[in-house]
Parts: sequence; C-alpha cells; structure tokens
Amino acid sequence: MTIFRKNKIAVALVCDERLATQAGAVAFKINSDWDFDVHIFVEKNSTDIKYFHRVECDGISYHINRLLHDFRDMLPKMDRYPVAVWGRILLPKVLSDYSRVLYVDVDILPGPKPIDLDKIDLPNGIGMVSNYWTRYHERIGHRRTIEHLEQLGLKAEDYFNSGVILMDPSKLNAEEVGNALARFVSHFGDNIKSPDQDFLAFHYKGKITQLSANFNFIQPLMGFGFEGGAIPCVRHYVMQPKLYEKLHNFGANSIVRSAQLEFLDMLEIAQLPANLLTPRHRPKFSRLIKNALRSVTASTIFGAPRRRKEYRKWQHMRSVMLELLLCDKERCADELPFTLAISEPKVYWSGTEFVCIRP
Repeated sequence: MTIFRKNKIAVALVCDERLATQAGAVAFKINSDWDFDVHIFVEKNSTDIKYFHRVECDGISYHINRLLHDFRDMLPKMDRYPVAVWGRILLPKVLSDYSRVLYVDVDILPGPKPIDLDKIDLPNGIGMVSNYWTRYHERIGHRRTIEHLEQLGLKAEDYFNSGVILMDPSKLNAEEVGNALARFVSHFGDNIKSPDQDFLAFHYKGKITQLSANFNFIQPLMGFGFEGGAIPCVRHYVMQPKLYEKLHNFGANSIVRSAQLEFLDMLEIAQLPANLLTPRHRPKFSRLIKNALRSVTASTIFGAPRRRKEYRKWQHMRSVMLELLLCDKERCADELPFTLAISEPKVYWSGTEFVCIRP
C-alpha cells in the first residue's frame, strides 16, 4: 500500500548506484519546490553493495533493485547504457496507487512546478515530448538517424525523448508491457540503439500523447533564445559531457558549464558531497588545444572565416528547431507557459560556439 506523504502525484528517478547520489540532489529540489513525493529507484549494476549518499527527507523514498529483478537475464548488455535505463518502463507496476507518475532522468535541472498534471488527458496512459534532435537530424538527411528510424518502422515525429515521461498507472498494464518488452528484446537483440527510448516509441507507436517542450526542454533546443527569460519546468542535458561530470577547460560549452553551477548548488542545498564523476570519454588533447586556440583568435581576423561558417549553421539549426516547435503547438496536450521568441537573440562568438546575450 502506497503511503502518500504529499498528494497522489509522484516523480520518479531510475539510475544505477553510480548516479544515486546525484539523483538525490534532483529529488530534493523537486520535493522542495514542486511538493511531490519523489521515488528513487536504484538498479545496481553488480551484486556488490556500493555505498552512496542518501537524502534524508520526508517525501523522498529509495528503492533498491525493485524494478528489473524479473528481466535482468533477458536484457542485452550495452556498453553505453547501464541496465537501469530499462527500469522506467516498469514504474507503473510499483507506483500504481498514484494518479500520475512523472519520470525524469538524472541529467535534468528542475524549473517551475508543472501544474495540473492530473488534468492532462492521457488516453493510452503515457505522454512524452517529441525528440527534436532526432527530427532535426532527419531533416538534414543524417544517414544513421534515418536508418535507425527505418529499422524501427517509425517516422521522426513518432520518436520521443524518454528523459521525461508522464504516466497514468491505471491505464498501463504492467504484465502486458513486460511481455512486449521481452518480444522487443528478442526481435531486435543487439541492434537496439537507445534501449528504453526505442522500445517506448516502437511499442506505443501512435498512442503517445505529445507534451510540450516545457516538460523536456532538451539541450539541442538551448542556446537559441526560444524561451526568452523564462525557465522550462525541466531542462534536459542530453549531450556529453554531463552536468554531473568533471569538466575540462575548453572541453565543454557554456550551456553545460552554467548548468553545472546550478547542479552544484543543488548538491549543496541537499547536503550532498560535490563528488562530480569522471567522464566516460575524456576529450582528446588535440581537441582541447584546438578549442583553446579558437577562443584566443575568436575576435581576430584569423577567426572570421570559422565565425561566418558557424553562424550560418547556427541560423539554420535555429530556423529548423523553431519551425518544429511552432508546428507542434496544436499537437501538444498542454500549452507552453511562455511565448516562443521568434526573432534571433543577440549573440557573441566565443571561438567554439555562439552564446546568447541575456536581455
């Protein structure tokens, strides 16, 4: 029996022991600012019990190895993803007493509290935000993206980002989802690219309620000034390096560096140690030197050709993303709480990126 500490809406995070401390910082921020119960599910990669720091707070619960115990043997081993990524698919089974469950990844920054979650109509029990990065890549003819979608039998508009999922547990049959997962893994095997994301798009094709980008404002949408001075309720840092990893000089852009400062504040407020993780892939030394030189020459005549070339790419990407966001306004079950900024913001060239100048 679920004990509702706050209300019948819950937020859930699923991770392995490596990210459990960082998940606690996100959970504490959400619990404090949004006033929802938060459940952290830690699916360990090994049987060894590894220590991680926990947040001691009313409204935050930890669950160890509770989601995947019936599925571990059949799930494919992937170098890029821990087995925990599959766990979000099975959340309705263990959080069935809530009217809504909002799953969020660990690599997010919570913003303003989302309102009226239980009033968003989910006919098939699941709502997600379109994967604008995939749609952009399809638009520019990215071969691997197109092949990936063809393998799944999907169009880009059918493919959603699984970093944030809104669920109505009463409409999701846990046994049926588990059986579908077994069939999916058996069929695609080692060809699975993005495990949980591929499964959800494949299994729920045509049944996912589309949510606005406010619920999952992914990193490729940032840096274009779309949100003006507003902050989406979830900012999602999907690219490498991550905001919870140690950042090398000239190895991360301003978006990630700014996000990491907020993340460090969250760790401090939650009274957790700022033990940033070592990145899985250290930037090549040659790349760091190249970025350093580009920063030095950014405002000189030597940096002008690259600046012009990158500005054209920036403008094109902004134009495509804005078109996609505007096209989706009628498709979404909720409305953006801010007006999309149509005109280009003022930017400056750092030598490696264009950075928005805040009004």
